[in-house]
Amino acid sequence: MEEESQDCVRVSDSSPEAMEELSITECGVVDQSLCTTHPPMRSLENFEPEIYNHEGKGAYRFQCPSAGLFQCSITGLVFRMEGEGEVLYRTVHWDRRLLAQSGKRPAGPLFNIDYPQKSVCQLHLPHCQIHSEGGCDFLSVAHVTDDKVEFLPPHETTDTHVIINITGSSAYGDVTDDDAAISPIHGLVLLFYQSFFSEERSILNVLLLPRNVVIREVQEERKRRNGDKETLIETNPHCSLTLKKAYILSTDITDGYRINPTTAAFMDFQSYENYFPTFQLFLLTVVKEFELVLKENGSTENEWNGLVWLPAPVQVQPHGPVAPVPADAAQAQPHGPAVPIQLQAVPAPHQPAPQPAGPAQVQPHGPAVPIQLQAVPAPHQPAPQPAGPTQVQPHGPAAPTAVVRPSVREDELELR
Repeated sequence: MEEESQDCVRVSDSSPEAMEELSITECGVVDQSLCTTHPPMRSLENFEPEIYNHEGKGAYRFQCPSAGLFQCSITGLVFRMEGEGEVLYRTVHWDRRLLAQSGKRPAGPLFNIDYPQKSVCQLHLPHCQIHSEGGCDFLSVAHVTDDKVEFLPPHETTDTHVIINITGSSAYGDVTDDDAAISPIHGLVLLFYQSFFSEERSILNVLLLPRNVVIREVQEERKRRNGDKETLIETNPHCSLTLKKAYILSTDITDGYRINPTTAAFMDFQSYENYFPTFQLFLLTVVKEFELVLKENGSTENEWNGLVWLPAPVQVQPHGPVAPVPADAAQAQPHGPAVPIQLQAVPAPHQPAPQPAGPAQVQPHGPAVPIQLQAVPAPHQPAPQPAGPTQVQPHGPAAPTAVVRPSVREDELELR
């Protein structure tokens, strides 16, 4: 038995012969890897994966440095590694039709996992069942390849994970029986706040979700749908939820609000891809803080409650944000300090002087000549001189006046 316990055990978990072999081996490998010839591994190590783009969606890369047990800080997945190697993984869509044919439904995200160096021998998938409620008894793992699926019984189920041994790259995800007894699960209440520029109105989207969703992907999907309009409000999200039970959301806000719908059922098997709000709180005025309470319909006990602090509304200026003005600065002008200008009449470009068709007809103020107005800074004005006869300038009024007159031709001056 001791010699047998040193061998690497790789099973499909669905073969009776393999399970018999596993049951024999288990007694000799307590607290040791089931699929390594190395000495007992170190305790669980957390890692933050590299995030890269795969077909417009986030995917994850883990470059494992050695044998051991490693947990992803984003997805909650745990990999038991035989040695160093690269692991690529991402969430993919469930084919519910394929599951329904076997009387199953999703109980967690479906992960596509690829490890080119074949260094992963065991996978721990996070689940949301409450062990004491019996929900774990109906869990299994769907092993999806192309359009085929097989259901693997867990090697072990802990309070947080379903553990299986794996032999190749493909997709794995928790499933449960469609006719399983209904029992509470670990859930989350996520709040996404959406404000409107230059308005007092806003919306708080309330999502009821299973605990084993990938929160980063919930945010990613909400952003894909709504852009940067929403903000995730940090609050304690943990609660227990029961499938198909109806819930009511309430608040201590006294007026100027509306909650829609008034009651809503929790449908967890629809919550691993779409991430639509279960409730929406419509606020008609600016609210800084309030309390939210979630109850099962007809119950007086709180399933969840939280104090919510909303971010301050964004103030939009007509010409962008206003820069702060020092206290000792001169009085601010709407568009900067006033600059004195002098208007000067000049002939329009490319305009030839008009030729008289016959004897010049004297106009009261000379013939109309197209002009352009040009603003130029006013020069320093000398002290005013005693009034005298006004001298007519050929191309504009005499300083210091700012009266605009058209240009007067010299031949017309002689007629005057």
